[in-house]
Amino acid sequence: MRSGILRHRLTIQTASTASSTGNAYNEPVLTWTNDATVPAEVLTLSGDEAVRAAQVQPDATVQVTMRYRSGLTTGKRFRFGDRYLYPVGIVPDPRNTKQVVLCKEQL
Repeated sequence: MRSGILRHRLTIQTASTASSTGNAYNEPVLTWTNDATVPAEVLTLSGDEAVRAAQVQPDATVQVTMRYRSGLTTGKRFRFGDRYLYPVGIVPDPRNTKQVVLCKEQL
């Protein structure tokens, strides 16, 4: 893989729930911790707006190409500047040198 295409920086984050704290309704609070910052290529493939429950909810499909990382699952998210990308599919190549991750971005 040519390193020149990996011109963006992503922070991989993992969700965790704090068991001792809760919000006003005693629900667990989801917090995100940073795992690593990695070089990647970020491409926006499409955008879509849907009207659900009388509210406009925009979605964007984003493709992230990065070097292979073991342990990457759809339970993690990427922070890209002020954007948050949620993986929905991870496709590694057969030699485990790179991964293509399809993500949904909640705008």
